[in-house]
Amino acid sequence: MQTFGINRKVLRWVFGNPIIAYTMIRHDITAALFAPVELLLYENESGGGATIIYDLPSSHGSGGKSSIIRSC
Repeated sequence: MQTFGINRKVLRWVFGNPIIAYTMIRHDITAALFAPVELLLYENESGGGATIIYDLPSSHGSGGKSSIIRSC
């Protein structure tokens, strides 16, 4: 990433199970925005430590309309 002027280490993981994703999307099409789940690990600017960022799909999903989505 140094080519782009970013001098910190960054690692991105994508976790997913297509069967679970299809099941979620069948019940709420907007769940497609959050499947698969992604996680980002990056080195802090000071170089001392790292930060993990992820988006919790259940905080978005169907807005509480579907018990199936809430349980995923």
